[in-house]
Amino acid sequence: MEFKKVFITDSVFLTKKQTRIRLSGQWGKAFISIFINFLIIGLISVGTVLTAQLGDLIYSLIVYSIGILLILMIFSPLMHGMTYIFIQVTRGGRWDIRDIFSGYACYWKCLRLGMWIFAEFLTANIPLLISLILIGKYISDNGIADIISIPVPALILIVIIYILLVSIMPMFVYVRYSQALFLSVDNSYTKTRVSITNSMNLIKWNEKRMIYLVLSFGYWIIPILLLAALMCCAVFFLENAALMAFCLALCIISEIVLMCFLCVYFCSASAVFYEKLTNKLSQKKSVKIFDETVII
Repeated sequence: MEFKKVFITDSVFLTKKQTRIRLSGQWGKAFISIFINFLIIGLISVGTVLTAQLGDLIYSLIVYSIGILLILMIFSPLMHGMTYIFIQVTRGGRWDIRDIFSGYACYWKCLRLGMWIFAEFLTANIPLLISLILIGKYISDNGIADIISIPVPALILIVIIYILLVSIMPMFVYVRYSQALFLSVDNSYTKTRVSITNSMNLIKWNEKRMIYLVLSFGYWIIPILLLAALMCCAVFFLENAALMAFCLALCIISEIVLMCFLCVYFCSASAVFYEKLTNKLSQKKSVKIFDETVII
């Protein structure tokens, strides 16, 4: 499949405006769809972690490996279904919450694509895994006192630089394969390798725009981290068990709701970006918002 060179010049602001217009009246259904995904994967993850605590190190590694494989086998077709839903949202098509399970109709194709992308992300995160192992070994050998003694501003700077360094490779991998799922859903008869290759070709001239779009959601990390900090405070500083349980439950529920809405917003924005790349968005009508034309 060949694609024309498409250079997206629209601002991130405009893309997000277009996203909100398309989501109008569909936030609730989209939220429920994402929540079902979170619930399924969350239950498997919690079950895996709890089961891994019942044995020694070898047993735990086996359980975690099985858990990851199980999540991959279940999550890959679910992601296909979610991609289909957000394409329909972007195009104004009809869809139902049950469509999240539509990927199971082409299960092996979804699984192959999911395994390919997972393998690429795993390779990209090798520096992160190695650094975490080294940090854990250092703390186990020397204790956490040396780290705590570092001045707070310097510690924050070190953490920021560390996050930036370990995020470069995963970001590069995500941008390369960001269109693979959309292409796979849109062209159901294409092979996995073709979807991967087409994704790289399609995004080739717009990597920076895709990165800008991803980074524009970065400010959402602030409330998510604040909620995580509140959970830690509830565990370490509250002595009343009932109050601690209430605060934990409130923070966890708030975190889940926030994450679900963020996923709805981001996935819809990614679908709008895909429509622009494939020149399908321009076929729809447009309205004026401030000084910019917004396609709806």
